[in-house]
Amino acid sequence: MIEQFGEDLVLELEEKKNQTKDFTIEELEALLAQTNWLIELEKKKLI
Repeated sequence: MIEQFGEDLVLELEEKKNQTKDFTIEELEALLAQTNWLIELEKKKLI
């Protein structure tokens, strides 16, 4: 599940990158929050 979420996030980033080179601050913050959430899930899985 985590891997699929990560893959979806990468696809979303690639699609966005192809549309425009600029990210808004809000989009970057949202992506950062999603990435941090994934990292926390991975840490919990490893503990």
